[in-house]
Amino acid sequence: MSDYIARPGKDKNQPLSGHLKGVSELAGKFGEKFGLEKTGKLSGETHDVGKYGDTFQDYIKFS
Repeated sequence: MSDYIARPGKDKNQPLSGHLKGVSELAGKFGEKFGLEKTGKLSGETHDVGKYGDTFQDYIKFS
């Protein structure tokens, strides 16, 4: 999974798996305030799942 890119960078690309993990943790913290920590985490884990598709990865790599 480390070959999948979430965002391109000047020096280094952001791996998609790390991006989803970070967003999951942050969304879980926000959701915790409302008793929805698990919902927040799941939302964070899945919010960019479409970036695992070939079309998006080609776009990122060849833009």
